[in-house]
Amino acid sequence: MSKINLKKIAVTAALSFSLLTGCGAKNADHATGAELNKILNEIGTAVVEKDSSLSDMTVDTSDSDDAELNFTAVCSVDYDRVDGYYHAYANDGTAGEVTIICAKSNDDVTAIMNALKDHIDSRRGTMENYTPEQVEIVDRALLTHNGCYIGLFISTNSSSDKSNFNAELKNHGIQ
Repeated sequence: MSKINLKKIAVTAALSFSLLTGCGAKNADHATGAELNKILNEIGTAVVEKDSSLSDMTVDTSDSDDAELNFTAVCSVDYDRVDGYYHAYANDGTAGEVTIICAKSNDDVTAIMNALKDHIDSRRGTMENYTPEQVEIVDRALLTHNGCYIGLFISTNSSSDKSNFNAELKNHGIQ
């Protein structure tokens, strides 16, 4: 086996192991329904408001009428693997995005994070073709999770967005 394949296996194993400390394999132990939507909206709004580098944003959430359809703009995972989401993206077509997703299980977290990596690659390609000056912002994207809560931050301030995400989770009693 090549060093590259061994490295990929080790990274995959480490990611999978780290996910075991999150929500349960079958049923997540977190808020659901309207309560979850409220939490996700509060967290997402707080992260966006604290990032002055983001332009005006359009927001799609899991409590909208077209939630499942809108979710496909950011993630290719089956919507039945998601308990809720918040997705803010730049009105002016620039790279900025803030996405918060609550997965149903550990297996769902892994699948969603992999799909979000594909989304980052797609956004990079879009920026390369239409607004090359935005590629650097996509290259700063950060993807993280805390239990079943996944955050994707595409911004010049993505590291601050990640810190604000974690702080907001903590403010909502999510550790």
